[in-house]
Amino acid sequence: MFLLTRQELVALSIFISYFLIIISLFVLIGRSLWRKSEDPRITSEQRKKAMAFRILSGSSFGSTWYSMIAFLVWSFRDFEANHYTDSSQYALDGLTRLTAWLMNSELFEQAWSTVCSGPMNWWWSEKLCLFTVGYWTVFLATEGRTHKVPHLWAYMLLGQVVAISVAANLFYVALILFTVPAPIASKESPKERSRSTPWTLWLSVTASLITIFLSPYTTPATFLPNLLVMHTLIIVPLIFPLITSNSSKTPQRFNTWFLYGFVVMVSLVLHAGTTITAFASVQEGQRTVGEFARKAMETFNEHPAQKSICWDVVWTYVSLAAWKLWPSTAEKRYAEKKVG
Repeated sequence: MFLLTRQELVALSIFISYFLIIISLFVLIGRSLWRKSEDPRITSEQRKKAMAFRILSGSSFGSTWYSMIAFLVWSFRDFEANHYTDSSQYALDGLTRLTAWLMNSELFEQAWSTVCSGPMNWWWSEKLCLFTVGYWTVFLATEGRTHKVPHLWAYMLLGQVVAISVAANLFYVALILFTVPAPIASKESPKERSRSTPWTLWLSVTASLITIFLSPYTTPATFLPNLLVMHTLIIVPLIFPLITSNSSKTPQRFNTWFLYGFVVMVSLVLHAGTTITAFASVQEGQRTVGEFARKAMETFNEHPAQKSICWDVVWTYVSLAAWKLWPSTAEKRYAEKKVG
């Protein structure tokens, strides 16, 4: 029987709790999707579309977490290579070596500092940050409440602890299943309906975008606090539905499409600046689009943590394109009605 110190127990508990949180979130979201999938009103087209996004979610989970596990293995080996100078120390039991690694390795900070450490690294990572704190936060808060999808905060938290692409695809599944087909009574398109958002969502998204702008300028002392603020701000409006409700009683509401426009404009400006900086990091005399692309792919594969983030970026935007290009039943009915 192994006897662990209090510090070792805490480190091991945190590590185990991380995976328990992931499992709990999958169960929470999965149960709501399973129950809704049993609704007899859901059409075969909806089921087919939901299955497609489930496959996308599974594919993104496989590629991102293959790299994430590779990162954990790399971190463990790197720790032992730098701390165990005496070969006899490798004879220690596995649990002792595991807890020593957990106690002396800041895994979260280590992973994120890696993917933000250089101009090209940040060029990849910023894409995911801008999508998450901008478009996806607004999308979750507005579409989720419009379709009455439960546990909106769980999708955001799952995205943060697993992968945004995994959570985004599961949310697309939720929107498909929670949209019960019904004849369109009015001549108004779903996209033309008046949408409003409270000032609290604007404030949360704006503050989060500021943290993204500040990320390249942070120091080792301010990097982690800035990152934690970014992650926290985008969960707040999803935890407190009464504050960000679309109720007519909510004061100072703004049109949602203005917020989307604001997010797109700020994101384009920020990423344009990041792209210019990344392009300037290419060796002088070789600054071509082809060389930039080669450097980007080189960065993609340079580290397991970086590879996990990059795959998350790829799957996130592939899934978004699939969502936008595959119209819903309601939208197709409206188009047919308009043509007729």
